[in-house]
Amino acid sequence: MKRKKKILIYSLSVFFTVAVIVVANVMRSTSVVKGLTVNIDYQGCEPLVTSDELSQLIYSEYEGVLSKRVMDVKSREIARIVRHNCYVEEARASVSVGGNIEVNVLQRRPIVRIFYNGTEFYADHTGTCFPPSKVGECDVLVGSGDFKTRMKRSFAEVNLRQLADSAASARYDIVSLWRLADYLDRQDFSPLYDQVYVSEKGDLLLIPRIGNHEVEIGSADDLDDKFHRLKLFYAQGLPRVGDNAYKRVSVKYAGQVVCTRRNDK
Repeated sequence: MKRKKKILIYSLSVFFTVAVIVVANVMRSTSVVKGLTVNIDYQGCEPLVTSDELSQLIYSEYEGVLSKRVMDVKSREIARIVRHNCYVEEARASVSVGGNIEVNVLQRRPIVRIFYNGTEFYADHTGTCFPPSKVGECDVLVGSGDFKTRMKRSFAEVNLRQLADSAASARYDIVSLWRLADYLDRQDFSPLYDQVYVSEKGDLLLIPRIGNHEVEIGSADDLDDKFHRLKLFYAQGLPRVGDNAYKRVSVKYAGQVVCTRRNDK
């Protein structure tokens, strides 16, 4: 008898707990949205977009967002609206237990700032290109030079990674520049260099932050081997002659490190 009584009491407690949860969820879903919060992860970069800017975008594109019932809020639609901003890489939206809309944003992190045939834009690791921001600037590798390639579309319509994956366009000079910048970023070499430059011959040249020389990379192929040789030279060769002995260090040719002394013509 006592066993049956305990089972009955346990069953009733479970029933009431479930009932309370159901009632709370119903009340929450029919309540009106309490507010909107936008959180931005800048990925270690300077802000290119602000929470206020993205909030205003939501207010203008998602009509009556703060007067809607929680159950009527379409989180995916809000996230889609936020992703329309060119500085946003990813966005997720949800409604908290308290009825507040929370949007978590991942800002794009530029890996190179390119000056290309009269235009200027950033590019990130996905190959997406986007314009400089009025909010702030990111201290990243600067890419420029004598570009021979003429893109038929604006930079906003171009994805450099997609071009790099295509045999027909992988060797475009601007694509090669991005491939090198992406490699430097993935290998954490970017802080070592200020600029990457496309020469008249189409070779990629790197300007280090420290030292008074340039590094000739050549093409964006075989970068693991080229930087392996470069690291060996910095560790074993350069200390013997000093940082300013050479005006150019070239790893363009397979199996070699070719140096041009500062007084050589």
